[in-house]
Amino acid sequence: MAKPAAPKPDPAPDRPGQAFQNLVAMIERAIAGKDGVKMETNVFVKDADGDAREHDILLTHTEGLRVTRTAVECKDHGRKIGKPEMEAFRSKCQDTGIHKGVLVSSSGFAKSALRASKRTNIQCLELAKVESFPWVGVSAFYVSQRDYSNINVQVFAKTPIAEPFRLFGVNGELTMETFKNVCQQAIAESAELSALGRDEPVTVTIHWTPSDEAYVIDANDERHEIDYLVLIPTFTVTDTAQDFELHSYSGDTGTLEVAMTDISAGGLNGKLMMVRDDESIRLLIQPAPKPEKKR
Repeated sequence: MAKPAAPKPDPAPDRPGQAFQNLVAMIERAIAGKDGVKMETNVFVKDADGDAREHDILLTHTEGLRVTRTAVECKDHGRKIGKPEMEAFRSKCQDTGIHKGVLVSSSGFAKSALRASKRTNIQCLELAKVESFPWVGVSAFYVSQRDYSNINVQVFAKTPIAEPFRLFGVNGELTMETFKNVCQQAIAESAELSALGRDEPVTVTIHWTPSDEAYVIDANDERHEIDYLVLIPTFTVTDTAQDFELHSYSGDTGTLEVAMTDISAGGLNGKLMMVRDDESIRLLIQPAPKPEKKR
């Protein structure tokens, strides 16, 4: 059986059909979100002649000594997929040792393709936009972002501290990002504090006792043990509307309902997806890819 070569880097986002493929991949990742399933995109697999053939999405399911490979091909065309395209995909799957193929179309399938697929190991699925789902209930949801303009830190120790000083914990120096995370958690756990900052900037006081390993190095390079810290953050809260995009992912065995939106909150940028079937709603957050560093 042919083995897949190492996957090549994902193509540019503006490659024709790439956005559709990315959406299918995210849904498949939500469906396959369990142990024993490995998912790859844009994978080149050698066929029986030794030539590299590309599969849009490759799912490898390992269960005990059994390994099942499923290839997914995405067709974002303005017309229905016909029998010749279905048979070409089936042939590629056979030549590359794929056990099962899934052909996904944005515009449906010709009847001849659907009839032919029933005699093969190819499943035909359609991913189409829809207007509404009863269970979603809203066309958008709101993301709250807490922005800090300042965090004042007061240190209370057993001995006098010469300024300026530096704070250290078990994992190294404590930074403003550390204090921000402490403030975020403390505010989230308080219904009173969580309601503040929406009308105008607000300043609150938070008492924090770090771990026993925390200490201060002051201006004289002397070490001081910390009793506790007082954090005084000033922040505002903004609510941003995020529109949902709704899709149905359907085949002859049933339909999945998909609600997806971009998300940008708390330093996380990416996509939020909810996938609903007859049994449950699965939630998936996919971070946006990090920009490549310039050489």
